Amino acid sequence: MATTTHPIDGHVPGVPADLRPIDGSDFDEQVAFLNAAREHHPWGMGDMGPVVLRHADVATLLHSSDFDQVGMALLEFNGVTDGVLHDWWSQIMFANEGDRHRRLREAVRGWLTPKRVADLAGPVRAATEGILAGLPPTATFDLAAEVANPIPIIAICALLGVDTERVDELGDATTEVGTAFGIFDEAEHRRIVAGLELLLDWGDEALTTARPGTLARSIADAASSGDLDRGEAVALIANLLFAAHDTTRFLLANAFWLLGRNPVVWQQLVAADVDGAAVAEETVRCRPPAARTGRVATTRTRIGDLEVEAGELVGVSLTAAGRDPRVYTDPDVFDPARPAATTLSFWHGVHYCIGAALARLEASVVIDTVVAKCPELVVDSAGAHTREGGSGITGIDSLPARLR
Repeated sequence: MATTTHPIDGHVPGVPADLRPIDGSDFDEQVAFLNAAREHHPWGMGDMGPVVLRHADVATLLHSSDFDQVGMALLEFNGVTDGVLHDWWSQIMFANEGDRHRRLREAVRGWLTPKRVADLAGPVRAATEGILAGLPPTATFDLAAEVANPIPIIAICALLGVDTERVDELGDATTEVGTAFGIFDEAEHRRIVAGLELLLDWGDEALTTARPGTLARSIADAASSGDLDRGEAVALIANLLFAAHDTTRFLLANAFWLLGRNPVVWQQLVAADVDGAAVAEETVRCRPPAARTGRVATTRTRIGDLEVEAGELVGVSLTAAGRDPRVYTDPDVFDPARPAATTLSFWHGVHYCIGAALARLEASVVIDTVVAKCPELVVDSAGAHTREGGSGITGIDSLPARLR
């Protein structure tokens, strides 16, 4: 079991770095620290235990049958053992294995295939064009709030077959719920619960009023047939809205933040030398929205030279793994034209992100549409603001931009 830590500046051979000092630092500082920590040792130590840093070890961990999803252990670490958040958490894919996990995935799997979500390209493009048409022609606007934030809600609502009149309200609620996927305090817990209660009420209404030929009706049918119970069905709809929004809004905002820092890549997009799909894929490598996650060992095992006891939580840094020079040439360079390599940012194994195709579709369409409609857009990446707090789901939540 890993217990010893040392600051990376100490460069003590064979001793993992203490990763906790990077909490609250800006992204470039985090990357520099994680890069140094990864090259110093295959894993570091975080608040909840060891954190695997190298690509090969992260891939092994995510695939290993010796580990379960972090699930309820994350809530227990935060002292949450009952209540609204605990009850919802116990019913979602993230926190389940075995039969319940399979039933939840089966209820929605057919709706989230690349072929199925391709039907949303037109609505996503139209929604993006509509937002862009309403922006002030010369004034500065918030690209994260005005574009990246609403589009994922519009897309998942279209798939569910429900109206999008409450985009801002639902977006605020999912933002609060996203705080639960990390370390949070009591005040944050109260805000999480308030947001979650709104999502659950919305999910119950969506289930009750579901129209034929929609994802919401498919979930309602699963509840009627006994494949899911009513509570699982409501929790699933709330989970879909949260997961489809909070991670994808950061994927979009992070992509435009990276483009603002890399004007050459922007010009490659304008010239159609690269496309939005390639930019999205490079973004989840360079600045993944789900920057870290974890697994709980079900037996005594090991990952590389890390010995793990049954019941021990092991974290993974997808940011560090995505910049591992053992896998990527010039890993700190944002290069959408780089040869394809396996990304771990949508996870792997039975908990592979079921919404990956939808996120990729949205990012590709939005990026291409913004570039086509606003080729001279100026993005002020230096003025960006990053989500605060200890959530593993993180990224740019405010990004000044200007049309010219």
